[in-house]
Amino acid sequence: MILYELFEDEQHPVYRKLSADNLARQYDFLQSIVIAAIAADRPMISKALIAALNYHAISCLHVNAGEYRPCPVTVGKHRPPEHYRASRRSHKSGSMFDVGQLGIQRDTRCLIRK
Repeated sequence: MILYELFEDEQHPVYRKLSADNLARQYDFLQSIVIAAIAADRPMISKALIAALNYHAISCLHVNAGEYRPCPVTVGKHRPPEHYRASRRSHKSGSMFDVGQLGIQRDTRCLIRK
């Protein structure tokens, strides 16, 4: 079941409800990863984690959840790199980021950006 295919509208109440639920799951998942990365004092972001976050965000809303996008997209007025370049883009230091580089406080009670 892909809701966008059914309703062809991201404003449909069923789509919006599942989108909000997906966002809550995505947040909980990311919070768990950040807490584990801080506790282990290890890098936290990889291509696999990015794919997992995308999966949580668009599962059952759009096709290709958890995969690099196969087509161009726009996000409001922002136009990300073309789809054929998306999987090649990486952080200048490699495919993983340190928690500190992301500006996240190392206090696991509350995950707040510096």
